[in-house]
Amino acid sequence: MLPSYGDPPNVRSWKGQDLTGWTPPTCARWATARFDRLTAVAGSFRFAGQADDLLGRFAAISRWRGIEYWSITDGSWETLITDSAAVADETGENRRADFTVAELKSGKPLYFVQSDNRSSGGVIYRMSVVESGPDRFTIEIENVSSIWLFVFPIFGPGDLVSTYVVERLSPTVWGYYSLWGVRNSGAGRDQEKSYVNRALAIYRHIVGVTIDQGAAP
Repeated sequence: MLPSYGDPPNVRSWKGQDLTGWTPPTCARWATARFDRLTAVAGSFRFAGQADDLLGRFAAISRWRGIEYWSITDGSWETLITDSAAVADETGENRRADFTVAELKSGKPLYFVQSDNRSSGGVIYRMSVVESGPDRFTIEIENVSSIWLFVFPIFGPGDLVSTYVVERLSPTVWGYYSLWGVRNSGAGRDQEKSYVNRALAIYRHIVGVTIDQGAAP
């Protein structure tokens, strides 16, 4: 459920046994596959610009570098994304300038590489705009390379998938919805909070929310 403007975003997380009989939203085409964990965020925010301006926050992938989150492991605010860059193709070898909004709106798959504070090395992701209009857009992101921790692969290609929907609710209020799917996920309580905090970090970046880093969220 979308909270009222000014209220904190609503967050839900489900693990495998909680998903029995669950029906995925039509906006997340991938969600019919089996995932071990789903994390959803829904929020509303004030923004006086246009949908393309918000789409540009996805296109400017280099600006994701430095996004911070509350680390359950460390008990402090930490940098989540340590490196982020657009690349020419799925090989991830040739970095390029950030995507343009026009490139995103073309619907063709675009690729970027990111490193986070836990995995070893960069991970290649595919980003595609599923729909785009003056008042609403939907984006899907999926990892296309494996994710390693030291010498161990912890996620294979396609194990991390997310859908983001942003839509205008009134002339200056917008709604944000995200759904993350994770395969090979542990079911511990702390890991659940970790996924939630990562999803909230992306939410804050896209909607332009600043945080008081004096305490845990």
